[in-house]
Amino acid sequence: MKAKSLSILACLTKFACAANVRSLTPPLGWNTYNKYACTPTEDIVKSNANGLVDLGFLKLGYKDVFIDCGWPIKDRDSQGRMQWNTTLFPSGPDALGDYLHKLGLSFGVYSGGGYFQCGSTDQPASLGETNLCSSRN
Repeated sequence: MKAKSLSILACLTKFACAANVRSLTPPLGWNTYNKYACTPTEDIVKSNANGLVDLGFLKLGYKDVFIDCGWPIKDRDSQGRMQWNTTLFPSGPDALGDYLHKLGLSFGVYSGGGYFQCGSTDQPASLGETNLCSSRN
């Protein structure tokens, strides 16, 4: 009886663990910070996204494009939400997201967990805000 119970427990454990696994690989893609730190632009993001596709990296699973620090302006809106830097990203996040999605890529943005982005004294981060951005997520 004990062996049968252990066998059932082993099967259930296998399924419980499998249910928690989201993918076989870590997220693969490109992050602006690795080359551009806190100075990315819309053109830089589009150029590198096109490179992922044109060079065949998308076919290998590199589908995620993340904008790290540098996307928001210093001031928040009247509701305390971070605002996109329309000088660096003139089309805004919605149009950029649509562009990336049409390439078959996913799109995400980063915000630090403090008042300012890592090492910055003027680029806002998530702490104290009510919503990450003023546009759709």
